[in-house]
Amino acid sequence: MRLLDRYVGRWVLGGTLLALAVLLALVTVLGLMDQLEDVGKGDYTLPAMLQYLVLTTPRRAYELVPVAVLLGTLLGLGVLASHSELTVIRSAGVSTWRIGGSALRAAALPVVAGVLVGELVAPPADDLAEARRSIAIQSQVALKTRTGFWVRDGRRFVNLREVLPDRRLAGVYVYDFDDGRRLRAATRAERARPEGEGWVLEGVRESRVSPGSVERREETERPWDVSLATDLVGLAVVRADRASSADLRRYVRFLRENGQDPSLYELALWVRSSMPLTAAAMVLLAVPFVFGPLRSVGVGQRVLAGALLGVAFHIVSQATAQLGLVYGLPPPLGALGPTVLVLATGLWLTRRAA
Repeated sequence: MRLLDRYVGRWVLGGTLLALAVLLALVTVLGLMDQLEDVGKGDYTLPAMLQYLVLTTPRRAYELVPVAVLLGTLLGLGVLASHSELTVIRSAGVSTWRIGGSALRAAALPVVAGVLVGELVAPPADDLAEARRSIAIQSQVALKTRTGFWVRDGRRFVNLREVLPDRRLAGVYVYDFDDGRRLRAATRAERARPEGEGWVLEGVRESRVSPGSVERREETERPWDVSLATDLVGLAVVRADRASSADLRRYVRFLRENGQDPSLYELALWVRSSMPLTAAAMVLLAVPFVFGPLRSVGVGQRVLAGALLGVAFHIVSQATAQLGLVYGLPPPLGALGPTVLVLATGLWLTRRAA
């Protein structure tokens, strides 16, 4: 049976890698066309745009893994079916379930690699890509670190510890320096909210430094005159679709502690956690199609069928997630509902084909 696993796995893995490469190329071309509109704004040049596309490639690859596994299984097993090799394997007493198990073992490698890329590589690469793009367009110095988001505005340095989904700021630290690079004022505000074209600090504590003394004062609110571009503030917001599982869990806790609704981020966390299960469901959905309606068709028809199944799953997943948020359904139901449906359908169809 190990020989069967290796043989079937080689075709499924090869088909998956081929499908992933083609899908990634198509999505990158679409991203290039979208980014061309911003080339020429500020310092955002063509090389900067290409660097942005390279840095966002890991995220695109991670998002495409389930569909690539579906297409790879259809292509790999489809080739074996076209050469009547699946018929021979079945005649030797190997069940459809066993062949599906071989396909699942082969799909595990790209799925595990995809999870590692999605959790460890894609989030920091995305942060760097978005930061460089926004800085180039806005021509304002900014940096995202473990201590929050830093922005330089002339001789003023601003540290934003957290940014809420509604763009309000929590934990604002402002450091003002003079021409000699000496600290003149250090200000801490519990929160900041946008108001008109500016900002208002809330819960302000300021320390003004002068030769030989430090003057401290507190204020409930204070207008804040700072050149803080909205796009740059957006860099500090945790993107539900781009953050790692660890960042999502931390942000969910932060939102709860601040009385904010964490449903969107809980949903994203469940979607990330269910990715391996989604990929497995895609494999089990592809297996009965190869033994059934797609047994004797060409490669092009298999690719079309796989693409249609992938698009249908994406639409249903997005619709279920949005409906869940609108009607207050539990995040696990919104995230896992479509996957469980696909898994149940695949198991039922495989049982019928066995």
